[in-house]
Amino acid sequence: MACHPKHTDRSKRYDLAILKLNASVLFSNTLIPACLANNWTENLYDILVQTAFVTETIDNHMTLVESDENRISLYEKCKSLRRPEWFNRSGLIEELCVNNTDQLMYNAYPELTMSKSSGAVLQTSNRQSCISTVVGLKVHNEGSNEYPKQYWMEIYARIAYHLDWIEQSIWNGQSQVDAELPLLGVDDKCGIYHHDRGVEEWPWSTAIFHRNPNTSVFELICSGTLISKKHVLTTAQCVLNHTTGRPLPEDSFELHFGLNRLDQRSVNVQMRYVREVHIHPDTSGHNVAVLVTSWPIKNTPFVTYICTVPSNDSEFWNLEGQPAYITGWQTIETGKSSNDLKSSNVYFLDRQECFEGGLQLSSNQYCSDYPYERQSVADRGSGLYHKSLDNLLGSWALAGIVSSEMEGNGAERYTILTSLQPYITWIEGIMSSKKSRRISQRGSAG
Repeated sequence: MACHPKHTDRSKRYDLAILKLNASVLFSNTLIPACLANNWTENLYDILVQTAFVTETIDNHMTLVESDENRISLYEKCKSLRRPEWFNRSGLIEELCVNNTDQLMYNAYPELTMSKSSGAVLQTSNRQSCISTVVGLKVHNEGSNEYPKQYWMEIYARIAYHLDWIEQSIWNGQSQVDAELPLLGVDDKCGIYHHDRGVEEWPWSTAIFHRNPNTSVFELICSGTLISKKHVLTTAQCVLNHTTGRPLPEDSFELHFGLNRLDQRSVNVQMRYVREVHIHPDTSGHNVAVLVTSWPIKNTPFVTYICTVPSNDSEFWNLEGQPAYITGWQTIETGKSSNDLKSSNVYFLDRQECFEGGLQLSSNQYCSDYPYERQSVADRGSGLYHKSLDNLLGSWALAGIVSSEMEGNGAERYTILTSLQPYITWIEGIMSSKKSRRISQRGSAG
């Protein structure tokens, strides 16, 4: 059992606990797990339904009852209808104040007004999507002073606020922030992948989806690379609003790991929301960003993180003429994604060759063409994966990311590649920081 660490016996705040069963539950058509609401999905509903178990007075057996006469009240309204001696604190984002007007149900089942009803579930119901999500668990209720026969004010622990703690408790309480980058030759779990299965399953390749504000549909916009259990590297362009130049909201992203076909979401796919977005402070010359997931991924053969290399390893970072793989859904050229994740073997061209092709590159950029494919498979933000043979297995390390594509002097198209080397210290600072830095609080470069 895991109790919320901030809960005390004297307070009804943070009144949550998680029970771990001693055996797995067998799911069926009549038994499925609940969906938990986040900051976005908790607002997508037609009605709010409360469900609770009560004791029938006739034969003394337990019955599940429900009521749809629930309305979430604003803080001031809630405060005016409740006893001042209990509701004596400011509006709290970790709670929901719900006004229930189902007088018939409360008269029929008086225990709903007692502490026995603690833990009752408040869930949404959406007629269009037929999806229900749990938005709260009851921690307290009482009658109104002003309208004792008509209103019951109920306080629910808000699931969206506590989602990180719930998920981290389920995943064995893993820490919110990784302490260090997984270095090649030091971390024996990073970069393990044998590219000979016939299926593109790059386990650190990350599909970045963004919610379209007009349709509320999540659309694939970029790729990224998983560099730890909670950190994804991509480009700053992938997390900026190109119309306003301002960052996109954190809760507008979804990250999909282990995804290799868009039309077939297998059981190997893991999905995470974004908790923090870090953009390199110099966005004019450094197109790099790091996304921090809401909770850690689970290491599997299909989802794992790639190795990184210290910035002072001059032998590795001599990239000109070196081969590497890039992956993607072919979104750069067409703006639309293909159904299958693809990869391509590319080479870092000599910088002089890039200049002769009419490209203007910064000191940390390289270019590459496609000697074997006519069409680029790259996504903006996709990683550059280089296989190191320093150990017997051969581990993959991240050399950089895809920034964009450009046309040269002729008909050639070049992919612009950004080396990861100058950003290692900056990324390490994000991963080791104990203080959350939100998207509006851009950290300093290392």
